[in-house]
Amino acid sequence: MEYIGANLILSYSSAEKNAIITHDKRSTTAIINQDDEFIPFLYLGGKTAAEIDHQALYEAFSITHLLNVSETPNNNTCCNIKSNSDDENENNLIIDDENENNEKETNSPIQSLHLPFLDAPNGKLEHILPQAFEFIEKCFEQKGCLLVHCRAGVSRSASVVAAFIMYRFGFNLKRVLSLMKERRPSVDPNFGFIYKLKELEKQYCDEKDLVDSINVEEVWSKYWYDYEMVKEWTQSEIAELFSMDGDFDENVETLISLRNRSK
Repeated sequence: MEYIGANLILSYSSAEKNAIITHDKRSTTAIINQDDEFIPFLYLGGKTAAEIDHQALYEAFSITHLLNVSETPNNNTCCNIKSNSDDENENNLIIDDENENNEKETNSPIQSLHLPFLDAPNGKLEHILPQAFEFIEKCFEQKGCLLVHCRAGVSRSASVVAAFIMYRFGFNLKRVLSLMKERRPSVDPNFGFIYKLKELEKQYCDEKDLVDSINVEEVWSKYWYDYEMVKEWTQSEIAELFSMDGDFDENVETLISLRNRSK
C-alpha cells in the first residue's frame, strides 16, 4: 500500500490494532493470521508526501501523526524542534513554542513533530532518536497512523525508522534494511548513519543475531570515496570522526593530518 511519495513499512495486525507487525515472515514478535486485516501504522516517505493538505491526508490515508526529520519545517507543521544556537552544544534541541505555524494548525487532525538534522555522515542521528521513538510510540498508544519523512525519504527518515524497528523488534540491521527495501527500494542511509545504526544494533539485538548482519567496512568501501585513506584507522578514531561537528570532509583531512604527525 502506498500513496504519492510514501510507502507502507509497518502495520497493525488486526482490526483491534493490538500489535505492530513488520510483514517479515520470520518475525516472532506477533502472531499473524492470514485472515487478519492489515491496517497501516507507519509510512516512510519524502517531503512531497507531507505537502498534501492535512485534512486530505487524514481523510484519505488516516494519517494522524507526522514526523519530519529534514532540516526545514513543513508549512503545516504544528510543533517544531529547533537547534538551541545559544547553547555551547549546537546539537541540543529545544521546543520552539513560538513557531508561527502553531496558531494556523490548531484545528489540524494531525499531530506533527519536527526533529531537524543534517543528511551528512556526522549528522546527529543519535540525538533525535529518543524523541522520535517517544512520538512513534505515542502514535501506537493512540492507535494512529504515522508518516515519517525527510526531503527524499532515502537516508534520514529511513535511518530513524530502521533504528525504531531494531529497537522495537530486536532485528539486526541487515534484516531491517532488507525488509524496508522490499517496501521502499530507494532506502539507502548514508555510510555515517550505517555506522551509528551498527552501534545501536549492539544495544537492541541479541548477540547471536549480530553474526549475520551487515559488515560495515564493506558498506564504507563501496560508498565512501575516502575509505582507502582511513581503512587502517582504529575504532576509537572512527568514533571520533563521526562525533565531530562541522564539515565532514574537512574533519577527515584534519584527523589524517594529526594521525600522520603522530607517526
